[in-house]
Amino acid sequence: MSAKKAKPTAAQSTSSGNIFNIDNIRAGRDVIMRDQHVTVHQTSQTLNISTPSEFIVELAQLKAEIERLKQLPNVDSSVVRRLTAVEGDIEEVIVEAEKEKPAAQRIKSTLDGARETMEKLSGSIGAAVNLGTTLGSLAVLAIKVFGG
Repeated sequence: MSAKKAKPTAAQSTSSGNIFNIDNIRAGRDVIMRDQHVTVHQTSQTLNISTPSEFIVELAQLKAEIERLKQLPNVDSSVVRRLTAVEGDIEEVIVEAEKEKPAAQRIKSTLDGARETMEKLSGSIGAAVNLGTTLGSLAVLAIKVFGG
């Protein structure tokens, strides 16, 4: 009698070893061996921005999201200070973007700095990673929207 092969789950594939979705792996419990591959799926929003006004609207939404993060319970005061600094950077970019001839490189460098700050906060606030990714995407889009 032949053994019936188990059907792979959504998190596994038998084609080239086991492939695990990182969301299914719990630290301290699951071990990834050398014949297994890890794929990281990050939820990200596709930014479809082509005008300065759309760029500014996205920045305002990001700023509001950061304000919501500051209101979360048990947020350390040092984290709040860094989030406030990022909000200041976003406000600075909004002011620059509203100018008649905005400096694209200045917008990009300010957003890159804000992204780095958010990435440093990722250990304290998980949502900081996604917001940092969005800030990085906006930094790249700044050159496209405002010229290089």
